[in-house]
Amino acid sequence: MDERLVLLIEDEPYIRRALIDLLEDAGYATLTAETGHEAFDLLTGGDPRVAIVDINLPDGMSGYEVIRRLRDRFGDELAILVLSGIGAQWSDPVAQGIGADDYMTKPYNADELLERIRRLVGRSPGDDADPAVRQ
Repeated sequence: MDERLVLLIEDEPYIRRALIDLLEDAGYATLTAETGHEAFDLLTGGDPRVAIVDINLPDGMSGYEVIRRLRDRFGDELAILVLSGIGAQWSDPVAQGIGADDYMTKPYNADELLERIRRLVGRSPGDDADPAVRQ
């Protein structure tokens, strides 16, 4: 796993661009996809340490399916952070074990997002960034 490589799956172009700029300014490299299918095509470019996944994706593969497939491929070696506009109701499905390590809602606070990524990069596989997640 490359500690500085982040897989970003976000379909909104302006959010995707802002996240790329934020991550690269913080010293991370990004593999960036608009869809779930595109993300898996990109994974030949390296093994990311963190994935940021939107839930509502446009190509028929939801963020839920992306998370499931990422877990199947990487197990707990890959930390997964959901960044979604779904809102507060999102916390219940995450806590029920869909496989994410952490979540944030849009709009997001850039400093908080970077701090959560730092924690996820620094965790041991199988640890949770948020104890309420992945129970």
